Parts: sequence; C-alpha cells; structure tokens
Amino acid sequence: MDRERNALNLLTDTALDRLSNNPTTLRNFLLQLYRTRMGGMDIIFNLTKGKKILQFKGAEHLLGDYLGQKGGTFFLMKQRSNSYQSRFIMFRDRKGNEHRTTLRLRLVTNNGMGALLAGQKWSSNKDSILTVKVQQEDHSGLFDYLDRKNELNVFPY
Repeated sequence: MDRERNALNLLTDTALDRLSNNPTTLRNFLLQLYRTRMGGMDIIFNLTKGKKILQFKGAEHLLGDYLGQKGGTFFLMKQRSNSYQSRFIMFRDRKGNEHRTTLRLRLVTNNGMGALLAGQKWSSNKDSILTVKVQQEDHSGLFDYLDRKNELNVFPY
C-alpha cells in the first residue's frame, strides 16, 4: 500500500504544481467557485465553544476582493515540503506582496487508499474517487477581515 500511496502523492503533488504554474486556469477555477459556490450565499459558522453564530454574505469573502484586483496573480503554496495533496490558495498583488486568501485546495481520495485499491476487501467503503476540495482555513483571519469591513454578523447564544 505504501508504494501506491507514494505514487498517488506524486501524482497529486504534480497536478497541484501544474495548476499553480498556470495562473489563468487557477484564476478561472477560483472565479467559478466564487460565482457558483460563494457569492450568492450566506455563510454561517457555529462556534460552539464561543457560544455564537457568525454569518456573512459569501460575496464579502476576501477571495472576491482579490478576484476584483487588476494585475495580481493567484498561486498555490505548500504549507510543508511533504504536503503532497494540499496547498494554500495565495494571491500576489501588483506590488509583489503575497496574501493568504484563507482558503486551501486539497486533492484527495474521498474514502482513502484501501477503498481505492481493493474496495471492501481493505475498507468499509466499496470504492473511492479523487476529489477536489476547497477548505476554509485561518478562520480568525477571515473573521477579523470581515469585522473590519463591518460585514460580520454575530449572534450570541
């Protein structure tokens, strides 16, 4: 199984590097994500430890601000050298300053290697497929940004 996992890591690592090296494709992917999965929605976080619900309009996510800037480029950045299946989505403005979008792109199997290779012989799942996931990271950074824009609604409970 280690040989197959290493092969999958190499493939996903290469695919993410190629996407990062094609800023037009990456921008188009993020633009479609923003238009179809974020822009028109209300986004809600239930912070159970803080006993509050946070809500904002998806159109206010800082990804939208970066997409609206002219002359900047998006790229993917590894968090660690062994991050084969995951990259931070970053933005470099016209001045060369790098900014985190607070999003991470992951290219992973949905049910793991055992299901991918042998189905229910090695896993409780009968199959597995490669999946693209966009994940919210740096929640506090996002919430601070939205709060400064006066776009974050807080509902204590």
